[in-house]
Amino acid sequence: MTRAQLAGVILGLSLVAALTIVRASDPQPLRLAREATFDQYQRLAPRSFEAMPVRVVDIDEASLRQFGQWPWPRDRMAALVDKLTELGAAVIAFDILFAEPDRLSPRSVVRDVPGIDPALLDRLPDNDEIFARSIAGKPVVLGYGISNEGNYHPQVKAGIAFTGESPVDAPPHIRAATPLRPQLEANAAGIGHISLNPGKSTAVVRTAPLFLTDGEQLYPGLALEAMRVAQGASTYLIAGAPEGQGIMTSVKIGDFVIPVTSAGELWLYVSPDRAERYVSAKDVLAPNGVSPQTRAAIEGSIVFVGTSSAGLQDIRVTALGENVPGVSLHAQMVEQVLSGHYLSRPDWA
Repeated sequence: MTRAQLAGVILGLSLVAALTIVRASDPQPLRLAREATFDQYQRLAPRSFEAMPVRVVDIDEASLRQFGQWPWPRDRMAALVDKLTELGAAVIAFDILFAEPDRLSPRSVVRDVPGIDPALLDRLPDNDEIFARSIAGKPVVLGYGISNEGNYHPQVKAGIAFTGESPVDAPPHIRAATPLRPQLEANAAGIGHISLNPGKSTAVVRTAPLFLTDGEQLYPGLALEAMRVAQGASTYLIAGAPEGQGIMTSVKIGDFVIPVTSAGELWLYVSPDRAERYVSAKDVLAPNGVSPQTRAAIEGSIVFVGTSSAGLQDIRVTALGENVPGVSLHAQMVEQVLSGHYLSRPDWA
């Protein structure tokens, strides 16, 4: 080997070693470039919007103007559940937290009035009890968020089984969750986390965890629970890796198998935001009756209840560069599973 050839080999090996070190350390500029490329691929070929039995009941600006500012009293949320059930919703999933007692409940309002007869309090309605009675026996899924305080962990309403090694350490870890009102937690058919981007520094939602973990128990997300309740399924089946713990490869729920990242995340393949995905809450609660169009949109659909109101600060950014309500991404996750259109990244990439 000549000196020039030897220099070429050394230079090539040095370049490969340097690139290997850069990829292993995964510096921020490389991550940003990779994420920008991912976004550009989606913008070149976004998922096509297809008419599916998935809807968002939107507590939008028009609904707030008609029925008053947020938060709404929970007897109104009960009325919303009753109406959606009457219209034939397959599932009603709330991308809303019900952590505190309803301060608008008549019992709560009167409690601090000086000189009030305590016996009267027991005769006044309690909105949390009204809401709890409304959801009892209905296909209602309630949401909760991540908390850094307390030690509350939500009830898991489904069984979780796995093949291979244990995947319990795969998803994002949580210390605690925002508590649900006890009577609501007891009467809900499903309970799921509403976190879309936990632990991520970017505002763009590219992946969403199907589960969270505390290191001992897996907690399913809102979209997963909505699909489970809609199918009447009782158990999640998670495929772990045969060669090591803390890895997920897929999640089976009812008739659907969902490919996931090793951390149990779904790569979101989003479609452009479309008005057809939404039904205004004011149209569901219309005092003069529901229109045929609203009835057709709700009947047989998996319904997510949330808000597009900018003042309620649940606006997210998609890979397409659109600002959308967070609740719409839960709906898009279900759309993606129903359509069977997934994004994949081969191991060799």
